[in-house]
Amino acid sequence: MNTHRYEVLGTIMGDFQNHFSNGIQKDTDFVWNKEEWAVLKFYKQSVMKMIAKDLEKSPFEYIFKKVEAAEVGSAGQHPPWEVQCLHRVRHCNRIVKPFQASYNEIDEFGDHTYNLIFKDYELGDLSVWRRNKFEDPIKTVPEAHLWRCLVHMTQALAVIHQQEGSTHKHRGTLIHGDIKPQNILVANNGSAYPSFKLHDFGLARVVFGREDRRGPNFSGTFNWQPPETPYINTTYADIWAVGALIHYLAFDEDLVRPMQPNWVDDLDEEDKHKVQEFQDRYSSDRQLYQALSRRIVSPINLGEVSRIAKLDEVSLDEDEELYTPKYSDRLNYWMMECLKFDPAERVTVKCLMEEMIPEARAALLDLGGEKALTDFELVFD
Repeated sequence: MNTHRYEVLGTIMGDFQNHFSNGIQKDTDFVWNKEEWAVLKFYKQSVMKMIAKDLEKSPFEYIFKKVEAAEVGSAGQHPPWEVQCLHRVRHCNRIVKPFQASYNEIDEFGDHTYNLIFKDYELGDLSVWRRNKFEDPIKTVPEAHLWRCLVHMTQALAVIHQQEGSTHKHRGTLIHGDIKPQNILVANNGSAYPSFKLHDFGLARVVFGREDRRGPNFSGTFNWQPPETPYINTTYADIWAVGALIHYLAFDEDLVRPMQPNWVDDLDEEDKHKVQEFQDRYSSDRQLYQALSRRIVSPINLGEVSRIAKLDEVSLDEDEELYTPKYSDRLNYWMMECLKFDPAERVTVKCLMEEMIPEARAALLDLGGEKALTDFELVFD
């Protein structure tokens, strides 16, 4: 049993029922009725995109329904852990919450379940958006989008890590733990510069005390986790993942190279020991590799040929065309600050909020003018 979960439960259940009696969001009259909706697409067993059978009667054409098991605690059946985590977070423009979380019924296996109803974001997640807009034909993602993603994810972390907008009614720090392109939704805000929102808190953790004393965690998407994996129950790990998102937007790849047969031989002694210590905790050799293999970070202010040469340690003759920057030095600097291999040296959310965001504002004005600052500020309901 995760004792931290139930310590948190005890702090929030007093006002939980009233808060969720009509859904999470306060500005919706939506009432779930399964007879009014048809499944359009299954994404996995518990997540489906649905379409309204009668558009004239529905406030939405599409919604996402996520079915989650209730949490079993000493006081009975409680809403799912994801909902409880989101209950800790103030409503803002950087976090995706379900606009209704309602008790469903006992399913065929005898489990108590909840329906979590989410708004449909028509641009999809970060991976879908990147693929649709920049892969056919292949195009470079404009720098403005990278700056905006970095700003919006910094703001999201500031909220969940209780740096901004905290009501101080909950103990501990919320760690997302599974930041990756599929958990970032892209929202159309009416401009050419979309907004980015953090989604899916199903693997989130509430942590207490010093960050350097937290135990291992063997959940999540391993190739998006930092080099200190499996010690990812920290704010440092969330910051690494944000840096990895910027790297992904630049290069369309994560930080883990394709698996090689003798990959363990390339590790240093400390990492080899980690493989030996934790190999039984992963269900496959591929998962073990994705979790514990070496991360490869490429600068994003170098031309493509220069980058390849840097990775392969091949010397090139000086040639201006090969060294034309792809993205700005300052954007590269902040990405690299997020991707420091030593978590103690990694940039903090506080520093990103205070120093990076003003630079991002100036860069966006240069890149796209006032329109590039659409939905730039963190806003609380």
